[in-house]
Amino acid sequence: MEREQLRALADAVFREEVGAVVVARLCPRCASGGHGRPVVRVASGRAPAVSVSYAPGLIAVAWSHEGPVGVDVEAAGPPVDGIDRREWTEVEAAFKAGGAVPLSALALPPAYVGTLAGGDDAQWRIAGPGAEPS
Repeated sequence: MEREQLRALADAVFREEVGAVVVARLCPRCASGGHGRPVVRVASGRAPAVSVSYAPGLIAVAWSHEGPVGVDVEAAGPPVDGIDRREWTEVEAAFKAGGAVPLSALALPPAYVGTLAGGDDAQWRIAGPGAEPS
């Protein structure tokens, strides 16, 4: 799947899992809606914090109604520039969540590694061809 197909899949998961009626992107640096962190709007109530990550053939989405959340997935493999890929996902997920939040490894198919950053109510889901058991 191409990146735009994975993005559309992530948007569909947000609609299904959190009842999003609008899924948009917002770049914190330039305020562009063409890229950046996902934000959702729901029909009623407060929208959850959301996060998304892409790897070849896989998306991971995460959401939390009680606090910040971050998720990161990568294709499994040898270290990149001396950094273990699982450790990299920990750094990325924590950054997306804004810092000091609990981290937990995601139970993913063997071709991937990933981390969820968020409190006890943080939830996540994967989708895409890579999410299917081989």
